[in-house]
Amino acid sequence: ASGGAATTETRTPVPVPETDSAPGARSRQATTPSRYQALGPTCERPPELVVAVQPGALRANDPRTNEGINTTWQFAAPSNRNAIGSYGRFVTIITEQYQPLLDAETVTLGPLQRSTTTARQPVTVTTVMGETQSYVWYLEKQTGNRYDGCWMTTGVRGALDDMGDRS
Repeated sequence: ASGGAATTETRTPVPVPETDSAPGARSRQATTPSRYQALGPTCERPPELVVAVQPGALRANDPRTNEGINTTWQFAAPSNRNAIGSYGRFVTIITEQYQPLLDAETVTLGPLQRSTTTARQPVTVTTVMGETQSYVWYLEKQTGNRYDGCWMTTGVRGALDDMGDRS
């Protein structure tokens, strides 16, 4: 995190691109997984849209192709990918530790907290079984790599695991 950077809070909802209706109001059946296939990091996407795309892709994941998981992998910062190791390990982590994101009936995005180079946003999902789970998405604006200037995910943690600012 940058030392004295001012943090601002944004509460404006950002719609997930190419949805059939308002975010959080769609049923899983109305989601077309292939809509997320072409989505990946671009430097035109603000951090709140980078976050919004990922739980949408995960809830639309096709377990035969893991297309939604692959979309989420595309948004992982190079440092995050290096820490995870391989795409195969990422699939295992998502399916074993983040299953509620794959089973989400609804997705609710909380307020974005953003500085010049970092952002974090809470995400709450309700599964098809009615269970609720909250996460915090962490992003950094990339510098010095092929994604220079793009917002990418440096981590996702369960909200209960979130112990405040993450440097």
